[in-house]
Amino acid sequence: NQYHQILHDDNNPTPPHFNHSLLLFPPKGKQHDDNDNTYIRLPKDTRPISLSNTDNKIASSLRDYAASSVASHTVSHHQACLKQRQLADNILDIEAKALTCALANSALAGIIAYDISAAFPSLSRVYLFFVLCAMGFPHHYIRAIQRLYHDNLHYIYLNNQVGPSLIFTSGVKQGCPLSM
Repeated sequence: NQYHQILHDDNNPTPPHFNHSLLLFPPKGKQHDDNDNTYIRLPKDTRPISLSNTDNKIASSLRDYAASSVASHTVSHHQACLKQRQLADNILDIEAKALTCALANSALAGIIAYDISAAFPSLSRVYLFFVLCAMGFPHHYIRAIQRLYHDNLHYIYLNNQVGPSLIFTSGVKQGCPLSM
């Protein structure tokens, strides 16, 4: 009942700090000069993760549960981010299709691979909500997700200290159940 009120009652604002997160930057992989407590990386060599509070995670998980049941019927099995699906599977499928096409048509075939390494922070939320609407998600469901991104502060956490906050106006939170 509390989560329903937080996500669906436009007359009441979300509780203070409900959408605030710690933003951590764990490294991608190990390097020879790493030790247990210290590593130095360029931003592209980290994996920014948003650590939301427990109530926010539960609310996001409730929304994710509903979306997952729809996604299993509407999202192609070739797309990543579904359970038991890896991005490498997509690359192998595309390569096989390109080879089949080239052999069958005796024509040149090619593959264009776009870099999606920054997919989480670059996704337009306006576009996301447009797609959800076009897919037939109810307005109250979309509004609930919008409320999860209202007052979306991320406090930078480095060297075991909480630093200044940033407000993100695009992208989805990596580490959030709903983002996958």
